[in-house]
Amino acid sequence: MACPDLTTSLFWDDETGEVISADEYPRNWLGSEMSLKLEILRQEVVSWTIQSRNT
Repeated sequence: MACPDLTTSLFWDDETGEVISADEYPRNWLGSEMSLKLEILRQEVVSWTIQSRNT
């Protein structure tokens, strides 16, 4: 399990001590399939937001 370093946007893995970027953290924690689903959802929300501003 990775723990956040509250002074930076980096995380580290408790087991390996390896530093993990903030972008990698959700993929490691949730798994690649769920991370992909969340990224698609994020893109859809951004698209809807842009569309609503243009109407």
